[in-house]
Amino acid sequence: MFKQTGLGVVDRVLLFSPLRLVQVLPSCSLNSYIDLVKTNRNYRLYLISHMCQHIGDWFVRIAALVSVGRLTHGSSTALSILIMCRTIPEVLITPIGGVLADRFDRRNMMIRLDTIAAISVLSYLVAIWTSNVVFLFASTAVRSLIQALYDPVTKSIVPMLVDDPESLKRAATLNGMMWSGRFS
Repeated sequence: MFKQTGLGVVDRVLLFSPLRLVQVLPSCSLNSYIDLVKTNRNYRLYLISHMCQHIGDWFVRIAALVSVGRLTHGSSTALSILIMCRTIPEVLITPIGGVLADRFDRRNMMIRLDTIAAISVLSYLVAIWTSNVVFLFASTAVRSLIQALYDPVTKSIVPMLVDDPESLKRAATLNGMMWSGRFS
């Protein structure tokens, strides 16, 4: 049922046949991920804050889309501009965020960028209260710029929180799941 590989890792695969179902799981079980989160307090706090940050980011994205839709009466052009204001800064600025993450204290950068992001979200309220779509586009671009600087910093801090190479692989997998969950 289980096949030993040359690396000493048990490979398991789900095999379906009309007569039987054989369950085979990967060598990294769910328990190893749970253990990582349970035993590493610093990584657990980081992961929780990372999840909260992604949830907040989604609320801001949805609110911006709904607001642009209401302010422009469903203009597809305005929605496209909003998406461009969100995407272009992330594409252009993320490499700069990586350089800054390597040069400066990552913890302080995360705190400062979170503070600036919280203040920048208030600009959305001003844009909505004044019914100013252009200001909403600018607020989105600024928020996206902050996010583009923030993402490389948060990813580069994980090796400081997880020492063991196997645990680091699991942490990278969990972070990847969080990142891809942000876009789904």
